[in-house]
Amino acid sequence: MKSVRITDELYAAAEAASGIMHRSIAMQLEHWASLGRKLEAQHMNDVQQLAAGEDLTLRAAKKRSQQDFARAVKRGALANTAGMFFSKAFFKEVSVDTGRHVL
Repeated sequence: MKSVRITDELYAAAEAASGIMHRSIAMQLEHWASLGRKLEAQHMNDVQQLAAGEDLTLRAAKKRSQQDFARAVKRGALANTAGMFFSKAFFKEVSVDTGRHVL
């Protein structure tokens, strides 16, 4: 185990959050560090895709649209639209496209 210096403000925030989340202060700081690493990794992935010429806004909008559609299908909101009935096979295909397996 290593020691590291942090600001008084960060320590106070971790102390407050640790009580609410039922973690030790050290565990709370490790949790925040873990989240930060994951967010930074995602950001780097987005930067690499942007450098490759991929439109991130369009990709995010498409994914959000697919997820909204998949949720609507699952709850049956589209079952009677224009007389269409979606099969589980169709829904599974939509779920895979959204990156979420909900069945």
